[in-house]
Amino acid sequence: SSGFGAWGAAIQNKVTFVAGPTTTKVKSSNDGQNIITWGRASGSALGVTYVRYFTSTRLVVDVDTIMNQKFAWSWNGGSSTTCGDPNRYDAQNILVHELGHWLGLNDFYSGGYVNNTMFGYGSKGETKKSSLTSGDILGALAIYP
Repeated sequence: SSGFGAWGAAIQNKVTFVAGPTTTKVKSSNDGQNIITWGRASGSALGVTYVRYFTSTRLVVDVDTIMNQKFAWSWNGGSSTTCGDPNRYDAQNILVHELGHWLGLNDFYSGGYVNNTMFGYGSKGETKKSSLTSGDILGALAIYP
């Protein structure tokens, strides 16, 4: 909820996120059920978000985020600027990044974006993606004016 709250506040609640029931799903599928789950993701991806939409209307119909269970994770809950374990990936740090994809934002890989939430790489112990930069916010506001 903290990750959704960060994005909701940034875009002045122009998009409403509503928590649904828990699920036992661990794979992405185009079933109209938006999920966030621990599961398998290919290669070295820490998390993967699948956004499905109708191309004619650009209406999003299904979004799934899979957090890669093959990596060691920690959770600071957003209440700290440091990860609970410097040898693990911070789940909130990566999840806030993945939620940016829910809003339509892409990854950035050039050095000028290294401190942005939407920078496409994460590191063990990193928590800077838990809070948004002005670049992340402006990107979202360009989509949701």
